Amino acid sequence: MKELGFVAASIKGENNDEVEVEVADSGKKLMVLRDDIQKMNPPKFDKVEDMAELTCLNEASVLHNIKDRYYSGLIYTYL
Repeated sequence: MKELGFVAASIKGENNDEVEVEVADSGKKLMVLRDDIQKMNPPKFDKVEDMAELTCLNEASVLHNIKDRYYSGLIYTYL
């Protein structure tokens, strides 16, 4: 399977080691391994300055926050 990176999705069902997710952008439903998903932060944490404030601190959440801050012209790192 080709790696697609991280996409926003919601869990629609569970079956042993797999979960059914619905991709937010397209509405497409997929079965993925439970170990291949990561939790998302609520929208109120979008573009948060201090990443320690994120409720779900994982690779996908950090990259999402950095990308959002970059495209908004906000400082996304300090020297």
